[in-house]
Amino acid sequence: MGIIDSLNFKAIIFDLFGTLTPAVSINSMNRLMEKMARNVAIDPKKFRLKWFSISTDRILGVYKNFDEAYIYVCSLFGIYPDANQIEQAKQIRFSHVQDSLYPREGALEILHSLKKEGLKIGLISDAFPEQVILWSESPFPKFFDTVVFSCVEKVKKPSSKIYRIACERLSVCANQCIYVGDGGSNELSGASQMGMKAILLEDIKEKIQNIYRAEGEQWNGLKISQLCHLKKLIMKYNQ
Repeated sequence: MGIIDSLNFKAIIFDLFGTLTPAVSINSMNRLMEKMARNVAIDPKKFRLKWFSISTDRILGVYKNFDEAYIYVCSLFGIYPDANQIEQAKQIRFSHVQDSLYPREGALEILHSLKKEGLKIGLISDAFPEQVILWSESPFPKFFDTVVFSCVEKVKKPSSKIYRIACERLSVCANQCIYVGDGGSNELSGASQMGMKAILLEDIKEKIQNIYRAEGEQWNGLKISQLCHLKKLIMKYNQ
């Protein structure tokens, strides 16, 4: 028995943001909120609070797109943006998402390598509609056998349902899966409770930047500091 036991793993499931991509910094999010707020002359701090207050609903697909969510938050301040203001806010937000979808160092290489080894590869992401739209333009999709987005499935991590959806689409049992994430949304404990082997990606540089992750600090399970360490770990115990 090793760190990853002698079970023959068939699939590896990744989180997206903060795992396959670098984490988005708090400062970056604050700048985004300021631009979106000033677009309609709303106080940025007040706008940010209201925007973040609907994050769970957005992740669950309650708002079908960015426009609908933006119009709703603006309406809370008695402001009803016109078509030009909505389009401007959309461009601001979409540009931010595009910037956030660039691969973490080593991400594409490890995905290619794992695919070559015959492992099935899945994605589970607590995602907003605009992130799903722009996912298709990123360099990631070609590596994945299935992708599960919370706003599409109307369920988020750590619900067992979202992990079950991924397993069913990959045609594997949960105990044949490895899950890799940065600890957001209590995703690691959710994966573990389903029977997956959960691994925390803990980037020390991002930790120093004080980027919040729900489980990042208290996770006592397996950890890696770089994605390039993943293949050796998997293959060692998958022979």
